[in-house]
Amino acid sequence: MNNELGIFILPNIGKSMEPTLTQGDLVVFKSMDAKDLQEKKIVCLDFNEEKFIIHRIKKILDKDKFLVITKGDNNKDDDEPRLSSLAKWSYVFHVPFLGYLFLKKFLGIQLVFYVLAGNLITNLLILFKYKK
Repeated sequence: MNNELGIFILPNIGKSMEPTLTQGDLVVFKSMDAKDLQEKKIVCLDFNEEKFIIHRIKKILDKDKFLVITKGDNNKDDDEPRLSSLAKWSYVFHVPFLGYLFLKKFLGIQLVFYVLAGNLITNLLILFKYKK
């Protein structure tokens, strides 16, 4: 989810950033420029809005060409050097497990959530109706 406010929300689908981020976390990012690059910062690499990688900047190789090396906290090896222009989003915070609601492969969890939420809303409406 992307909007004019420079906020990007993405479910974490992998385990490469454990224990910092776990599979199913909903991660919130803010837009960033190349001048905002810092080692140890968690970023989202954006490959034409089709593929996203959430990793930490391990090293800034070349300030002039803006080459960076990233690495998942749970990975043994560093990633290949990449252009910093791919690091369009900077980590702000995450909500554990909420990302499962946005993953297609967890459709059963989505259905259970929607049924429970619908039941809760219905019960609250009934409660407020009879409270008057």
